[in-house]
Amino acid sequence: MLKTWCKLMKDGKLIGQWVANSDESLPAEQILEAALKDACYHLDLPNPIILKKHLKDIEEFHLTKFLPESFMEAVPFDRMEIVLFDEKPKNIHA
Repeated sequence: MLKTWCKLMKDGKLIGQWVANSDESLPAEQILEAALKDACYHLDLPNPIILKKHLKDIEEFHLTKFLPESFMEAVPFDRMEIVLFDEKPKNIHA
């Protein structure tokens, strides 16, 4: 199962987080949009502006970062990280 982890970082410390399930059948762009909408709602934050850089990073690295400049309103953190990860255990003996 694909999970999305949203982390809020301030001065190198984790100050907030949200983890949610994601539909792995969707394209990365839709996964990112849905994850941001869900995380921002639960963390009571404005939605950031998604740039091509964010989409490219999430597709290639399963990680993207949003800085305060990505938001139209002031935010209380230095960066927001979105990480996609698979919860399935890996079979290392295969």
